[in-house]
Amino acid sequence: MNVARAVVEAQQLASAVPAASVSRVAVGAPLASVGETVAVRVEVRSAGAFPVIGREVSLRSNRASDAVTSERASTDSQGVATFQLRAAEEGIAELRAEVGGTLIGTARAVFARALTAPIGIGSLLRGSAATVYLIASDGKRYVFPDSQTFRSWVPDANGVQLVGDAILAAFPLGGLVTIRPGTFLVKVQTDPKTYAVESGSVLRWVPDEATAIALYGAAWAARVVDVPDAFFTNYRTGAPVSALAHPNGAILEDARDGERYLIVAGQRRRFASTLAFLKNGFQWRDVIRVPAVAYPDGAPIAEREVGLAQSVL
Repeated sequence: MNVARAVVEAQQLASAVPAASVSRVAVGAPLASVGETVAVRVEVRSAGAFPVIGREVSLRSNRASDAVTSERASTDSQGVATFQLRAAEEGIAELRAEVGGTLIGTARAVFARALTAPIGIGSLLRGSAATVYLIASDGKRYVFPDSQTFRSWVPDANGVQLVGDAILAAFPLGGLVTIRPGTFLVKVQTDPKTYAVESGSVLRWVPDEATAIALYGAAWAARVVDVPDAFFTNYRTGAPVSALAHPNGAILEDARDGERYLIVAGQRRRFASTLAFLKNGFQWRDVIRVPAVAYPDGAPIAEREVGLAQSVL
């Protein structure tokens, strides 16, 4: 081994300015209150994607009123420099991370006034219009296209936060939220067929009234909602349903003992408590009462599960 050469190469690597393409600036909250302190994490990588240790990083906002503590920090053993950002005014802070005067990454932080709760993944927001959006893990906002789609997921509007339109526009538009599986039957306005909604935005044709009654009871027609043709493209079509098996997402109550279950992949998942039922956003009108819930047992539902409670992850 040429130890001397290895030391020289290591020193050269440590002093190299990392390529912007392999560095990243991550803001701790996609939307925060004015006056709230938000963590900003800068990951510095070399051209070979290795952590660059002990390098001084600077972070600046394009707004003079924003406070960054401190503007300079050294990377740790993971190649990470951490900063704290605090805003004195509403708006969008464009952030620049630099090493030795060279730009290595950018990010944006959005601040709004009078937020009633912390904003993050799963938050419901609206601007001056009545449209409600869901903030997903990809940092985008997904729109509830109408009130019936919103109500299929959310019992009421108490959790919706009002923000300025400029703040809302800071989140790129993702797509449309589709109706919650198991809550409604869907009829597309120009299509005479009635469909069950299953997990994954899948529509499964209900071939006749006898099948609808077997799966949803005599009042099945009260569950049918019209979906505009423009929204139909957000769904996929699957195989027709059978009277022998409820679609994924159906909530069944066993008439023998009153236990409630969620049907998932051909199994019944029992709600361990009423609180577990409510924590996942289900509503009493979603429940279908049947003589017996004769499916294999799956894992009970004891707490809020994001995959069940949220329309977009």
